[in-house]
Amino acid sequence: MNGRRVAPCYTRGMRPLIRALRGVVLVLIAALLLLIMYDMYDLVRQPAAPDYQPVVRETALDARPMPQPKPCSSDVERLLVVGWDGVGWDRLLPALGTARLPNLAKLLRS
Repeated sequence: MNGRRVAPCYTRGMRPLIRALRGVVLVLIAALLLLIMYDMYDLVRQPAAPDYQPVVRETALDARPMPQPKPCSSDVERLLVVGWDGVGWDRLLPALGTARLPNLAKLLRS
């Protein structure tokens, strides 16, 4: 060959088809963008007020009195739950021994 690159014969016949498909793809993209914009408009638009009165009825739960909280008695034991996510005893015990966590050490002693 003389250095010129020659397109195979099947691609030369495809050029008009490729150009037409490119136009179709652009039209489809434009239509898709219009649909997206229309959906966004529906989300932003304020809904119209209903032209009916909502039905409001009492239920069995509405007539039932609310339970009142019971007063706390002084002889109830108290419980404190402390949790660490990801701390292991292999890291916690040395920190307690070196006084890096004095408040926790005092809590564990009591």
